[in-house]
Amino acid sequence: MKPIPIPKIIIFMDGGLIQDICSDVPIAVKVLDADVEGSEDVISLESWGDESGGRMYRHRADYFINQWEIGAKQVQANIVNFYWMQIEQWKED
Repeated sequence: MKPIPIPKIIIFMDGGLIQDICSDVPIAVKVLDADVEGSEDVISLESWGDESGGRMYRHRADYFINQWEIGAKQVQANIVNFYWMQIEQWKED
């Protein structure tokens, strides 16, 4: 069985806000933003925790959901690899 490659994803942020997401493969991302002040599209989700190997729902929390989908036509492997290589080089220095 051929191993599944790990996707490389670059998230661009400015001032705590996600400005863009790039990936080298198609992906779907949902960002849960707990800063809902002033947001109209807020969803209340159950919080998930893991205790003793079982799922335990503790409480509900409100989130603004920001959805990103990168299909095959939007894959930007050249941009991702450009930044990825610089970050990996920085880690080695």
